[in-house]
Amino acid sequence: MTKLTLVFISLFAFATAIKAQSTTYHAFKIDLGAGVDLLNDNAATFTFTIEPHYRLSDVFALGLRFQGAVNVSLKNNGGGVHAYSSDCLSGDYYVTDVKKTSMLFIGGGLGVFTQSDNNGDNQVDNFGFFPRVGVETSRFRGSLEYNVTGGLRNYFSINAGVYFGGRRR
Repeated sequence: MTKLTLVFISLFAFATAIKAQSTTYHAFKIDLGAGVDLLNDNAATFTFTIEPHYRLSDVFALGLRFQGAVNVSLKNNGGGVHAYSSDCLSGDYYVTDVKKTSMLFIGGGLGVFTQSDNNGDNQVDNFGFFPRVGVETSRFRGSLEYNVTGGLRNYFSINAGVYFGGRRR
């Protein structure tokens, strides 16, 4: 997993060296967010995300998503707690006009998803991906995403957060 993280950092560094960037927005921004899976009746999943982005143009941003998730079983017969983490290369395409105050986006990413059980004894790394849709307005960012972890437990999350940087010039 360390090698894949280094590859992502290298790709991100390469992207920042490219001269093509947004003329309307500041190029760099960081998203901080939290989310919850409301669709699973048998468990509660909570997510925490940090995602730096670099705008390659007014409508496209390339980023790295680092996400942690905790899944707590709600069954009476045990099931326990499972932890997830993901290191993913991400991209967002902004669908709406850049002059509007709210911007809709579609995007996704792919990378390594790590899953572990209650006591961390069984840790599995899998290749996975996530599609997402969302909206940005002022400093708020909200999204819906489905995380295909490559393992037994995929999860849908509703995320909300704030972002720093990336404002209009």
